[in-house]
Amino acid sequence: MSMVLLARESLGRRLMALSPLAIKTRTLGSIWKNAFGKRKNLVRRETFHGDRVLVDEYAYLEENPLDEIHSFNKKAKKHFSPYYHQICDLGRDIDHNTSIISTLGSKSDPLPHEQWLYWTECDGNGVKKYFKCEKILPPVSENVIQILNEYDLDKNGAIRMRLLRESSAGKKCVGIAVSDHTTALAIFPSPLQDISQVQYIDFGTEISNVEFVENDTAILFTEEENMIPFCVKTLSLCGNKEGDSVKTIFEEHDHRYFVDISKSKDGAFVFINSNRKDSSEIRVIPSLSATTSPLQVVVPRDDCIYFMEHWNGWFYFLTNADGAVNFKLVRAPASTPQKEYWECIVPHSDSEMIRDGEILEGHFVLHCANMTMEEYLLTIDLESLEAKYHRPKAKLGWGKLSFSPAFDRIDGTFSFQLQSDLPTGDSIQWKYDFISNQTLGEEVTLPPNNVQYFDPSQYKFDRLKVNAQDGETVPMTIVYGKNCPINEPTPVLLRGYGAYGTPVSTECGDTEKFFLKQGWKVAYAHVRGGGELGGKWYDDGRKEKKENSIIDYLSCANHLVSEGMTRKGLIVGVGHSAGGFVVATACNRDPAMFAALLLKAPFVDVLNTMLDPSQPLTLHEIDEWGDPLQSKDDYDRLKELCPYQTIRKQVYPPIHISLSTDDAVVPVWQGLKYAKKIERMNLAAKDNHVIVQTHDEGGHAFISSTVLASRCIFVQTALLKKKVQLLL
Repeated sequence: MSMVLLARESLGRRLMALSPLAIKTRTLGSIWKNAFGKRKNLVRRETFHGDRVLVDEYAYLEENPLDEIHSFNKKAKKHFSPYYHQICDLGRDIDHNTSIISTLGSKSDPLPHEQWLYWTECDGNGVKKYFKCEKILPPVSENVIQILNEYDLDKNGAIRMRLLRESSAGKKCVGIAVSDHTTALAIFPSPLQDISQVQYIDFGTEISNVEFVENDTAILFTEEENMIPFCVKTLSLCGNKEGDSVKTIFEEHDHRYFVDISKSKDGAFVFINSNRKDSSEIRVIPSLSATTSPLQVVVPRDDCIYFMEHWNGWFYFLTNADGAVNFKLVRAPASTPQKEYWECIVPHSDSEMIRDGEILEGHFVLHCANMTMEEYLLTIDLESLEAKYHRPKAKLGWGKLSFSPAFDRIDGTFSFQLQSDLPTGDSIQWKYDFISNQTLGEEVTLPPNNVQYFDPSQYKFDRLKVNAQDGETVPMTIVYGKNCPINEPTPVLLRGYGAYGTPVSTECGDTEKFFLKQGWKVAYAHVRGGGELGGKWYDDGRKEKKENSIIDYLSCANHLVSEGMTRKGLIVGVGHSAGGFVVATACNRDPAMFAALLLKAPFVDVLNTMLDPSQPLTLHEIDEWGDPLQSKDDYDRLKELCPYQTIRKQVYPPIHISLSTDDAVVPVWQGLKYAKKIERMNLAAKDNHVIVQTHDEGGHAFISSTVLASRCIFVQTALLKKKVQLLL
């Protein structure tokens, strides 16, 4: 199992009653009906910390968003009706391209586990087939076994397997089966021969992870409550009575933490990890006695973040303990894993960060990066502790190292892929031999692509250094056509994120491809709060330093203008989720900088969310945004930063917002409240529209091809109204 180091947007938080320490009063009855049954929308007025009064005229949307969803959808339909045929044609192109790429890249790389290799293949509908074969040399084609075809679970492909585990003996499978209506454990023989062999167990709760233990006679699984895994249970597979077969072995009572389980690569131990953004606490149990052994805490919480693996009698830890913000690798004997017995293997470095790690063939393989955002491998022989660096010769813009290393059945080597998400599309693949501890070769490739729709070879990138207002140097990546001089002013898509220690996504989506083909530039602001430059870069953009994320984003926008790459008013700000916070706040401060905004599921009502512990996103987010309910300073700071709170009467650019009614991470009402307030405060002409398009389903990350096409046309028409000549 790969150990992901940097913090990510969490799955959610549990509901919780208001803290008794909070100094807060609330005017009740923000929504009520009069004697005739007509709904009235009243202003919500709250007082915090004795004298901080918060007024919210759109609070009613938190409880009743449906009317406004219908109203905005009707408005969007009217706005886009003149462009109906353009949107349909572009939407079909997007769907066709997606289908071609899905077909080209439908087979995953084979992953080794014990004596087996595992991989999946997808059809055009995303329905998976699961395969395995013996890891033998030379390969034998006849030993390929199909474990599961998801169509065998449901002929319409309505049941998907979110997670699939095969027992160590290769005789059973357990998975998390997901349909539109429920989530259940699915247990069946390997390979599955008939649907009647599948045993579904629905506990009435969400399940997020599962592992075989005790020689495959039992499983461990995690249950969720209000989106957060908090409980670890065991299920006996030995035919016990139903009431005796399920037992709870651990329950997390601190609502800031969520719980995960994993097995060591050698299968000897199970790790129960309680973690939040600032802290970990791992409990270790032997796999052979997982249902009966006492849980051993390795390092108590509130000390550091750490992740564990086991090999040959040693526990290995990737940790930020003792100020190692960029992480270090340590080890301790399995009999004494406590911190006082840790031995440093790879020390912390201010100039190098460890992003990820994996034990393979007696080596610890580390994915590292330096402060110029160059990525490479560091391998440590776990017998001799000899370390070797392996750096790619080719240059990538921003890479993601695949820690799903593919095993080559011809020569017994492994391949690691460093894949760029940039629109240039290059990737580097290393061939690596663990016996000689040598890199055997390097190949630069392009991912599966439909070059008739978009040809990545026609584009290039540059890495820019931007001086922020406070003197910090902020990296920015810019992509543009090979025949387009970088200092020729064109419109620019500028994407921002800056949260959770997660680098801004440089994925080349359909929006980026559409505008690159129009001769635009696409830029990615690597602002503080992201993970591009290590732990300190993340820490410098969260809580009391969150202001830096907005400073950096606006500094990148100003740099594009001052260097002649664009002009003020020709930048389209792009933000998803917490990126919407950065982009929307930047627009509140300098709306004239932007031609338009494209916001997807934007986290824009941050203050109200963080003041309400009953929201599933609140308690676990305190380490990211602060605690305005308990801290007057945090309250004042967030009120000055929150996009929804800082909307004021001024001229705003056109804004497109895409939402989903079933988004459990950022509720639909956040974008609706923001849009309503912008409409009321906007001093621009009436054709500077705020357009909201809402999906009925799809969750936090989904956006349909129709909405993708619509927002491309939305931006294009907004620029045309500014009399900017585009290549249409």
